[in-house]
Parts: sequence; structure tokens; C-alpha cells
Amino acid sequence: MWKLAVIDSAPASPVLRGPTRRGLALVTLGALAACSGAPATRTVGGTGGTAPGAAGLAKDELRAARLVYERSGTAWDVHCDGKVLSKRRWEGGSLTPIGACGLADPVNTMVIAGQLAEDVIALDGARVARWNPELTGITLFEDGRETRVIPVQPGLSVSALALDRGAVVAVVRRIDVPKGETVGGTSIGNALAALVRIDGDKVSVKELVAWRGTGAGVDPSFVATGPEHLVLANRTGNVVACDYALACGPVKTYPEAEASGGIATQDGGLVLYRHDHSVTRIDARGAVVWSKQRAVYGVFGATDREVWIAELVDLRRPLGLRALALADGTQLGFRATLRTERRDAHGRFLQMHAVAATPRGAVARGIFGGTLRHGEHAIETERVRATCYWETWHEGQEIPVPFDATCDERFAKAIETKRAPFVAFDVETLKQ
Repeated sequence: MWKLAVIDSAPASPVLRGPTRRGLALVTLGALAACSGAPATRTVGGTGGTAPGAAGLAKDELRAARLVYERSGTAWDVHCDGKVLSKRRWEGGSLTPIGACGLADPVNTMVIAGQLAEDVIALDGARVARWNPELTGITLFEDGRETRVIPVQPGLSVSALALDRGAVVAVVRRIDVPKGETVGGTSIGNALAALVRIDGDKVSVKELVAWRGTGAGVDPSFVATGPEHLVLANRTGNVVACDYALACGPVKTYPEAEASGGIATQDGGLVLYRHDHSVTRIDARGAVVWSKQRAVYGVFGATDREVWIAELVDLRRPLGLRALALADGTQLGFRATLRTERRDAHGRFLQMHAVAATPRGAVARGIFGGTLRHGEHAIETERVRATCYWETWHEGQEIPVPFDATCDERFAKAIETKRAPFVAFDVETLKQ
């Protein structure tokens, strides 16, 4: 992790061996913050989508925001600009308004399906369900118009939603001591976590775990909403599968499913990981399929054939992005090197958002800087400046220099480049 350095204000001794320019100035390390923006790209059906052509790699005008799966497995990229909630297909296309929203997407983060977030969204064709703490309840939209608000009283939060024909199924969790709180006018009783089904005026509640309960139960941290079942897992390895009529199977405890993070898969299962220890696949009925010991630092989505994990390769090297077989966890290949440091000698930057299966094949989205190659094809961003710098945990110094300058041995050289969203199809290996 980089810390703000205190810059030496004394005149700098020469640090260049090569072409120089007059007027070199000292700047704070914060000035190396990435610039955004990218040249205009070809769009499909309107603003927000990119036509990659045969290359399988292209810049995009719009960064990914939320990867949301319908229960059928269709993958969508869902956006909020502060007023309008919109979606586009994960593989690209124009943004289609689907509802209203009040908080614009953060610039530097993205939510992948199955990861709990404050802004919870479910999709089913033209129908949308949405909840966040700023709302008075679960808001339903159809064809972009608000149709109903299901009240959720303070003291309760909604961690996942699913649409089941005309009904809404919510995963509800208590954030305060029981005070008779209700969803849709019906109390969830003494539950710490519960499933709530709202079908017109009928509200049904299924307790998942009791408040201060000692019996078997699941307080979900990871939720998948598949075609037939919801699969819910907590961080200690308890897993349960329930259908949309709120009939649940027995709670299963899997030591290998103890997790610090995880995502949903398009078939309704989960991929969970324990930081720097293991990765585990749970199927759409809540059973462990495989578990592998690996130095996992994150999961970046899955297709119908593979799951992408960030793995520690070497303490001296950036994290590697590897593909494991979804069926049995065997290693399939190396997909990319994740480069997210503030400085790089060649101006390289690569942040992966997620990969998902689409009608166009496996589609990966992320942010890059410098040059990015996929096979024989390449895209690049503009170079901004070069610097010679040194830095410790407590202080540092940097000096702008020409791009072809060579730094003194006391300094390292860095190239700063602009950042741009990209979309890649059927990735074998992304190189920089």
C-alpha cells in the first residue's frame, strides 16, 4: 500500500543521465494519480457499448459497474448515473433505462454478482427490484416505471433479491435487536436472517437463523439466485439451498467452504475463497463440488467452463490471473498479470472487473493503461509524463523528466499513462 510521502524541499542534485529540460520542479507523489479518459470508440446501438470486431479486444466508452445475473444466467452490466438506473448486455450494446436511482456509481469499484452490496438489484426481463438503505423499501420497476414500493422498516437490511414471476423474494438481515420490524407489513419475528416472499398482498417468512440462536442456521454473506434455488452461505462454511417457495433443505457445514470472499456463478452456484488459502466451488443445490488449496486473493467471475482467480505467484511479482476449470478446479491457463501499483517503469496498468459467459463467448471487462495485447491485436492509451523518483514509507521525491531520459542510480523511473475501459472476448492471455 502506498502512503503519502513527505517531499524533500531541498534543491535536488542532478538525477538525469541523458536529455534534460529546464525548469524541473518537485511535485507531490499524489500528482501521479491516474488520468482518466480515452479516445472515442465505435458504439453499438447508442452510447455506452463497443463493437470489438474480429480482434476480440477493444477500448470501451463506459467502465463496468455491476455484473448482475438474471435467474436464467443472462449477464448484464447495470449502471446508475445519479438519476437513471440503466443496463446493457455484458458483451456490449446501448444502455437501456430500467428505473430510477439516487446515488451515482463509485469511480473505482465494481460489484460482481454474489457479492453483497448496499445497492441490491434483481432483474427479470423488463422487471426490476431494487433496495438500498436510503430507500423506504424494495422498489419495483417495470419497463422503466415504478410500480410498487414494499416497505422495509428501519432495523432491517436486504442483502439479496430475486424475482419469481409476480413475486419478490428477499434475503433480509437484522441490524438491531428485535423490535417487531416488518417487511411488507409482516414481522420477521425473532430472526437474525430470513427469507421473505412477497406475492401481491401475501407475505411469507422463512427464518434462516434466529437472533442469538444456537442451532444450525445460515446468516448469509454470499447468495446465488439460480433458476430453481437460492444458495446461501455464511463465512464459517454453513450452506443451505432453498427454492423460491421458501422450502429449504438441511443446513450443511463444509470446513472447506469457510470463506473471506466469493461470487455467484451463472448456473446458480457459488465460488468461495479463503484468503491466501483455498478456493471452493458450490453447485446450484448447495453441495461442494471441489476445493483446491491455492494462494487466492480474489475471484473475478466465472463462465460456463472456467473461474478466474487472482493468485499470489511470488512476493516480488504482481498477482496473476489464473483460470480454473469450473467442473473440477484443475488449472486451465494464465490469463493476465494484474498491475495496480501507482507507478510502473513502462506505464502499465491492468485492473480486472469480471468475466462472464455471453452469446458472444466469454467476455472480460476491466481498466488498462499503456499497451494491452490479445494475440496479434493491441490497444493503447496515451502517455502522460515520465518521472524519476525515490520513496520510503516516510518520505520521497520525484522529478518530471523527458520520456527518453535515464535516471541516476539513486532514482527509479516511472511512466504515467491514461486509463481506459476495455472489453476482451474469449481471452487466452492478456499481455502488456
